Amino acid sequence: MNVDEVQRKGYAIANTPTRLVLRSPHNAEETYLQKVAGVLMRVLATSTFFEQKWLVTRIDATAVCPTPEAVAFTPEVITWYMPKHIDPLFSSGAFTI
Repeated sequence: MNVDEVQRKGYAIANTPTRLVLRSPHNAEETYLQKVAGVLMRVLATSTFFEQKWLVTRIDATAVCPTPEAVAFTPEVITWYMPKHIDPLFSSGAFTI
């Protein structure tokens, strides 16, 4: 998809020299559900290409968010149940938490 198509589908994309910002509608058709360490997560995996003359830069990014079943609300506290290691985000043994 190009940027216009992405925006029509409800996504947002922006960049600065040091940051890439991606936003997705909660139930976008390009997202999928994956159980990670017992917690059901909604996953969005993207590849973004920046093109300049004779140069293309590709950035692969993945975002995850727990589904409503993994969030508990009380009048004083919001609790999100998050796995310590989120497999869709870390696919290399080089990362440790």
